[in-house]
Amino acid sequence: MNLARQTKIVEKAGLHLRKVYFSPEGTAIACSKILNVEHSDTAIAVIHMDSSFTTFQVIQRSKLVFVRGISIGAEQLIQEKDVYAERFMDELSKSMESYTADEAGSAVTQSVLTGILGELSDLDELFREALHVPIRHQTYFNYFAISSGARAVAASSKMVSFFSVIA
Repeated sequence: MNLARQTKIVEKAGLHLRKVYFSPEGTAIACSKILNVEHSDTAIAVIHMDSSFTTFQVIQRSKLVFVRGISIGAEQLIQEKDVYAERFMDELSKSMESYTADEAGSAVTQSVLTGILGELSDLDELFREALHVPIRHQTYFNYFAISSGARAVAASSKMVSFFSVIA
């Protein structure tokens, strides 16, 4: 779907766009506010996991300084952990190595897991081994004003993250 078509759909819904962000930019801004690091020089790795895809991004001062996609999501890690865990750890390690090699910014001091697995800690050891920094879980719903109906739909969709859309 192209941007012009999506813009028309949003306008027909009675909404007026002021800016359009690349999805990881929106989540970077939102995470900076949620974590209260908008003015901090701290570099934080944000791992946003959806059902079939994971986005590894590094944020600093409300800016997205690095992003890399991983084609493994929560569904694979939950349902077939023994098949996908090693490959996922390798992809996380490569993401951190790429960020470090690019010299895009400060060293990452912590990682934040959000999206589908934001509330689950079953895979924490996997993340710690791959990234070598502390991991923190962060839900996002409590930080956005959304209708109770939308909140109920999103909460019932256990294998879909709405963070990119909401942010």
